[in-house]
Amino acid sequence: MPDFENLPLNPWLLAGSALALVALIFYIGRWVGDVNAFKSGTVVGLLKDIRDDIKTLLDRVPPVHIARASPLRLTELGEAVSKALDARVWMQAVADELAERVGAGDMSPYDIQEFCLSYMREDFDPTVDQGELIKRCAYDNGLSHQQVLEVLALELRDRLLSTFPQRQAPAS
Repeated sequence: MPDFENLPLNPWLLAGSALALVALIFYIGRWVGDVNAFKSGTVVGLLKDIRDDIKTLLDRVPPVHIARASPLRLTELGEAVSKALDARVWMQAVADELAERVGAGDMSPYDIQEFCLSYMREDFDPTVDQGELIKRCAYDNGLSHQQVLEVLALELRDRLLSTFPQRQAPAS
């Protein structure tokens, strides 16, 4: 058995050290508990609020059917609309009718694009079935009637530009 009476340490020093150790363990445990409570309550709630806000913002962003790059291009949504309408075949027939008007002038690719957009807005007269198909496609894809016509205009532009290959813009 150890001889505690001959120890060089004061018993009060040992008692104080033991008390300090217990207090340290208590405060470390309390700190860990506070961190866990912060993580589980505040941060998780904040992240959920941020996620909900992002979803709300994304719901307010309108669908994009045309990439506003140069030249204008269809996005995936625009391609889906074009495919649903079978626009390439449909616009080939329209391009055949308009080729003479476009070919008679000295139109640049930009002018042809503007002509197609203007034609679809102002002069295009779809049949009843085509009009219903345009409306249904607009409804199914969350687009306006005008946006579906813009998809058709870009398909028409592409058909006309392929008819006049010398008018293609130089590749960059």
